[in-house]
Amino acid sequence: MKIAIVGGGISGVAAADYLHSNGHDMTLYEKESTVGGHAKSYTHQTPNGPINIQLGTSVLLEHYVNLFSFLEKKGADLTQNSTNLSSYFQNEDMGFHIRTDDLKTFIIGALSSSSTRRISWDFLTLYAKSSHYLKRLENGHQELSYRAFFEKYEFYPEFRNFFPTINAMLLLANPVKSIENAPASAVLHYNDLMQLLTPIHKQLMKTYSFAGGAKQTYDILISSFKEKIKYNSAVDRVVSETDGVVVSSNGIEQKYDKVILATSTGTQALSMLANGNMTDDESQILSNFSGCQNKLILHTDDHFAAFSGKIEMYNIVQKNGIALGKNYLNQIMNLSDSTNYYLSYGGMGVDPDEAKVLYTNDFEHPLIDRKQWTSFKKKALNEIQGKRGIYYAGTWTNAGEGCHEKGYISGRHAAALVLGEQYEPLKPKRVPPIHYFLSRVFCRLKHFSGLDALKNI
Repeated sequence: MKIAIVGGGISGVAAADYLHSNGHDMTLYEKESTVGGHAKSYTHQTPNGPINIQLGTSVLLEHYVNLFSFLEKKGADLTQNSTNLSSYFQNEDMGFHIRTDDLKTFIIGALSSSSTRRISWDFLTLYAKSSHYLKRLENGHQELSYRAFFEKYEFYPEFRNFFPTINAMLLLANPVKSIENAPASAVLHYNDLMQLLTPIHKQLMKTYSFAGGAKQTYDILISSFKEKIKYNSAVDRVVSETDGVVVSSNGIEQKYDKVILATSTGTQALSMLANGNMTDDESQILSNFSGCQNKLILHTDDHFAAFSGKIEMYNIVQKNGIALGKNYLNQIMNLSDSTNYYLSYGGMGVDPDEAKVLYTNDFEHPLIDRKQWTSFKKKALNEIQGKRGIYYAGTWTNAGEGCHEKGYISGRHAAALVLGEQYEPLKPKRVPPIHYFLSRVFCRLKHFSGLDALKNI
């Protein structure tokens, strides 16, 4: 069978590896000069030689069991790092700052200010309140917006601003208002996948990044089929015919038996089909999966990056409804170079010193909203998956949450469907029941008069 894969992110690479390892003739189209999608590297020349600096999302979580299994099988190298998060929100009424290296630092920080105490308190109760809300939905109760969820369950005002900002930053291009207006179950679903709801925060334990940057890792992942990759080959048209599917790139048309569109968003898949002979069903379903734009800047401007007044592993701030982020790549990647390298994203509004900018890129990311969440829950994509020889992969096919694990699973799933097989992903270790128990305990304690006085501190 002759198969084309459009897109060289983790979804496309996962699909290509599986098809090639099963002896099928596959071709991977990638519009850039390297594979990796959002997880790629910039090669920077230093006096001591070149280094690969991570771009895009930089951290893998320990519960990405399917992706870790794949990376281990291929011999890719990961490096463990300690999570260090600094968050700051400010408007006319409030401001806060949280810094976490480990559980001890988190507790000390929780005692440092009234705003931080209120945020920490609500964080400890989030798991139980989220579980209660989702059970009510199962029993037929009305869906709430994420903002309305925080108000109904009486979270403190600081936490209502804090957590949607965190979610918006982790989902990259999603504006804070978009997250607040999204169905609560959609964002809680994402939080559960990322294990952000546990009272003892999983991300305070083990996180990993690509050793040597994504470029070095992806070179290992594609080593067995690198001659099958067409770089600098943006696909502009996909046309289904009775005897195959035609892919058009750089003015050249090539026919395949099957095609996998492993794109970043449904918007990109929609554009390729719209230039061909798209059906009404494809148009209607794919238009439910939209994307939004973001700007990424790799730079060495210390002043621009330090939102909190000190260098952290990550900084997150909200400005004009946009979640702005900065990653301190020296810590995340354990870079040996003495220069401080930062990755900033979120449409900052004010750019770093132009002389200190190394790389700038605009990218598209899945948007979490009511339309795509409804389509996902109805499994609408299954109605066109594989029809006319066209398959779909990417994080957008999994409710829009943009994490490496779901990207890998979607690519592997699409490849299995092409071959008429079923793919059963490994299941991560579930959160121990003690987390739910502790969260329930904190919910009860919050209603005691002495502790509830935290509202007035």
